[in-house]
Amino acid sequence: MNKINNKTIKDYLIGKATAKEMEQLAQWLADSEENRKELFEMELAFHLGKNSSVASPQKVEEAENRLFAQIDKHEEHTIKTIDYISSVMLQR
Repeated sequence: MNKINNKTIKDYLIGKATAKEMEQLAQWLADSEENRKELFEMELAFHLGKNSSVASPQKVEEAENRLFAQIDKHEEHTIKTIDYISSVMLQR
């Protein structure tokens, strides 16, 4: 499992992940050190932002939305790259 979706990460961060999502997350974390570092950084940013005295609930939500939009953008780019590589390989 190389990818995990935003909903799973968000549900985990807000404490609402299902048992299935927790299994997916555990597998994703077991797959690589890079995945573990990525989640740690997201958790750190999420919790630091929530505990900030200047962060209103609206600002926290906006920051979360920006974070997940960046994750979506990265996922889209990765999918396009994989699709391109696949099409090149199939032409051979």
